Amino acid sequence: SASMFACLDVMNKFFVDKESFWSMIFYTALFTALICAYPAYMCWAPVTTTQLGLLALLGGGANALLFALLKAFSMVDASALAPFRYAELILSALVGWMFFAEVPAMSTLLGALVIIPSTLLVIWKGSGEE
Repeated sequence: SASMFACLDVMNKFFVDKESFWSMIFYTALFTALICAYPAYMCWAPVTTTQLGLLALLGGGANALLFALLKAFSMVDASALAPFRYAELILSALVGWMFFAEVPAMSTLLGALVIIPSTLLVIWKGSGEE
């Protein structure tokens, strides 16, 4: 999933000046649905009305997040957004722990301990060259 999010960020930054926000949100949702349709079909279970409502809230929130991200990409360089994207990773882990009793795997924690400082170092070194 990390590689897919990275590809999405690169594509969003490339197209943000060429396409409207709404078309980018539409195509992101369309390609996500196409990529996930077969795996979802293979393990689909009926959903309750409550779950359907929660899925609708999740979809609305995800689209609001994507809109805000696209707006940010249109205003600043992608590297300036990296610290906020890593805050998203930390917040997601925290929400998973608080609400779903999920404990991040050791490999996830080790990966975060390598990737986050490395990226921040690259950004810091790059900002000193200007």
